[in-house]
Amino acid sequence: AAAWTLLWGRIQRSAALMVAAALKDMQANHAELQLPPESTFELLGLDYLVDTAMTPWLLEVNGTPSLAVDHEDAKVEQMIHTQKAGMVSDMFRLLGQSSCLRHKHVNNQQHMQPWL
Repeated sequence: AAAWTLLWGRIQRSAALMVAAALKDMQANHAELQLPPESTFELLGLDYLVDTAMTPWLLEVNGTPSLAVDHEDAKVEQMIHTQKAGMVSDMFRLLGQSSCLRHKHVNNQQHMQPWL
């Protein structure tokens, strides 16, 4: 548990530094949209490699991360779906739109799509 807490803290710090480094560009891109800030969001995918010393190394930042859920192994596919669905749910909750997601989830519950 202590190792996980340490790793998670390091990942959070790394992610915060990445956003701080890109913030001016992100703000400039947003300004071009001419929309109220509360009406937009940006979803980023951060890929890390973790070494034996529990040091996370940021490999890349994906500006358009895939939400696809497709794997040849059904158990792995379910694990990917669970992780991505949780992330999307958290994102909608942070945006104050969790009721919309619940409604859509109930309607699509029996039809798992190749994306979330």
